Parts: sequence; C-alpha cells; structure tokens
Amino acid sequence: MQQGEPVDSLHYPLTYTALPARSVWWRIAPPVIAALTILIALSISAPPALRITLILFGGAIAAFPRLLSRRDGEPCGEVRIDGHGIMRIEAKKSVRLARWGGPFGVTIFSNRACTRLLFAFTTPDSTRYLNVPILRRDTDTLRDLLANAIVLTDSDVCWSHQDSSATIDARDALDLYRVLMTRAPASFERVYMSTPQGAIVLLNGGILRVGTQMFDLTAPLEWQGLVFKDSGGGASLVYQGTRVRQAGTEVVLVSLLPDAAAWLRPNEAAWHEFIRESGRTSEQPESSTRVNDVRLMKSVPVDPPPPEIRFAIDRLFVLPFRQALDRAPSVH
Repeated sequence: MQQGEPVDSLHYPLTYTALPARSVWWRIAPPVIAALTILIALSISAPPALRITLILFGGAIAAFPRLLSRRDGEPCGEVRIDGHGIMRIEAKKSVRLARWGGPFGVTIFSNRACTRLLFAFTTPDSTRYLNVPILRRDTDTLRDLLANAIVLTDSDVCWSHQDSSATIDARDALDLYRVLMTRAPASFERVYMSTPQGAIVLLNGGILRVGTQMFDLTAPLEWQGLVFKDSGGGASLVYQGTRVRQAGTEVVLVSLLPDAAAWLRPNEAAWHEFIRESGRTSEQPESSTRVNDVRLMKSVPVDPPPPEIRFAIDRLFVLPFRQALDRAPSVH
C-alpha cells in the first residue's frame, strides 16, 4: 500500500479490560463509605424519610462498583479503519481517532514494565486513546514498537482509561501501527494540544507553535526543564515546566507533576522530594533511550514564570515535546 492509497476496511475487536490501578479502591472504599452512611442514618435523630434516604444512598454506593464492573475480556466494540480514517466504535459512543488528510498526531507510550501500550491520537479538538495490554508472548512481536515507545508511570497509563477502558489485541495494535506508518508516517512527528484558554500548542516536525509564537526547531534555540510552586485555590501546587527561548521569544509549557503525591501533599517535604528525585539516575533504564529520557526530565527549581508566558499542556506529553526540543540545534 502506497502513501495516499485508500485503506481497505479493517476491523479490530475491542474488549473491556479491568483497571488494575483502581482495583483496590474499587473493592474497599465503596463498602466502607456505604457502611458509614448507613451507620450515620441509624444513629442520628432525624425524620424516618431522611433515614431511609441515607440507607438507600449507602446501598447504592455499595452496589455502584458492581453495577459498573464488566467481565475481563468482554467484547465491547471495534476499531474500524477505512478510506476515511480510524474510528473507535463502542456500544454507547463512537469517536473518530483520525481522519486521513485531516490534522492529527500519534504518540505511542508504554509503562515501565512493558505490560501496557498506549496509542494517543491528538487533534486540535481532543486527545483519544487506544489501550493495548501486553502479554509475555507479545513482547517479541512488539519489540520495535516498545523500543520506541515513551515510558510513563503506571498511574499515567491508567489515566487514559478516563477516555475509554476498551483495549485491542497486541497483534492488532501492530497492524494498526503498520497502517499508520504507511498511510500517515508524518503523524508520528505531530502533537496537537490546546490550552484551557483555547491557545493552540502544536508540534509538527521542525515547527513548534505555541499560541501565536512560532519556533523553528531546525534553528538554534534554548530550552530548559523547570519545576516551581504556585498557589491556586488556596493550595500550593508543584508544576513542571519547559522553557523555550529563540530570537527573543520565550514561552513555558507547564503541567502538574506526574507524581500525584507531590501535589496531593503540597508541602516542603514533597517539594524537596521532587527536587531530589529529579536528579536521580541510580535506577539505570534498560537502554540508552531510557537514559536520555531521564536526562530530559531533569528540572531546575525556579520562581514561578510570569503567567502571560505559561501555556498548559497534558503532562503525558512533556517528554515528547522535550525530545523534539533536544533534537534542535543549541544556541551554546
């Protein structure tokens, strides 16, 4: 199949997969909350109608996980590839992941243990995901794909389940990758983001666009990883930033830290813990690529940058942006 040639219709089954990151919470927290609610209902002095309402509410909380749970491996739809693009079709909703000839980018992530692969499809309007569970028998088949995947924490990989918990088989994922490489190879060099204020953040090969600012990634520039604290809503949050400077223009791409504990516990201990961890290289990654990723994620503590030059991006894409910036010529 040549680039630009119509794609024959391909159908890859989707199945539901259990969410390991939620399993403990899903089993323990709802019954505990339900028991406390019912206990309160039985112990307070209140009209019978209120007590009955609280008891029913507690029962609903206890039943909620079971009502939502699905058997592991249960069919739930398909991924369809045709001459128009790629669709993820599920029982309750269908979303277009990519349209041939339209603006989209593809980024591939994995967790550290290489038990999950994640296709992220970005467009100017949204970011959609395809999850791929990897069994031991699949590692040789997906070796090249895994070698080039960007490594995320398990919590970040599971975060994508908020978009969809449906998964495709590893061999189908490899077929999808081959179709994308044949039909839209440039999509792997593109990332589309939009800030809460509506500003476009676009990585497109040798160009980085941030709002109205354009950066030429084939010309010398300066970039630096940052970490800073800022107050918002009464809490002090810890952010990571990527400062980009070229020809007198400066922007900072910001996101919350990938370690949720650092911002759920916004105190000096969490701050110093991140600073300490950001320079650690004692756990040697499996390859030179992993070593380079550790280098790219190092950050320098600074005062908060001016709000007018900050642009928020999804934290999953911090490393792809830094990889692209690192390939650009340095001003030094």
